[in-house]
Amino acid sequence: MFTDYVLLLFSTTPRRAKGLFNVLRGRRTVSTLFAGLTAGYLDLLDSCHEVPLEDFMAATAALTENGQLTSTATGCWQLTQAGEHRQAKLRQTLYMPQNFEVFQTTDVRRFRIVSQLALQVVSELVHHNRHYYPVTTDPGIQAQVKQWLRQQSKVELGEQIHAALTAFLTSLADPELPTVFVQGITGYQEPGTDLMTIHLGNSITSVCIKLASRLST
Repeated sequence: MFTDYVLLLFSTTPRRAKGLFNVLRGRRTVSTLFAGLTAGYLDLLDSCHEVPLEDFMAATAALTENGQLTSTATGCWQLTQAGEHRQAKLRQTLYMPQNFEVFQTTDVRRFRIVSQLALQVVSELVHHNRHYYPVTTDPGIQAQVKQWLRQQSKVELGEQIHAALTAFLTSLADPELPTVFVQGITGYQEPGTDLMTIHLGNSITSVCIKLASRLST
């Protein structure tokens, strides 16, 4: 799936793979911003910060090997005819993340880690389990979650979080997003799944059952 998203970044005119990667990582050098601007992807700035360069270049190499990209100069690639056809199909069928501009104004990565730890703590709390490995050992994030937890009613917290998340998940237009969200949660006897290995296709009912198992006693 990651390779498909990489293919969408290229065009029928040559583009520097490293320049596209730097846009995703959020480097704000003149050359990176210019690359994002000329490619029309400046809105993707800092949208995929955790992808290592090795994975990005491996995806580019795989696309070259299967004939969807061709190298025109050192470090530059463009779409082949097969790649152009494949890209057009992907734009019709592949899920496209929304609201990339949020990454430029909000520390989304910190919010994700804070919320993951908070959900894990609540899940373990409602099952009366005090012995578990937290999803992060960052002292600042742990302190933030502890402060939030002290302000909550422990008796009702599990039901409140479960109700709020269920309402959120059932409001999502794309049927696969609830699966991605819930399978990524770490909770009581449920290790979270890496986004790249999540199996899609679960119904919203089965997703809510999984959610309930983590937040209900």
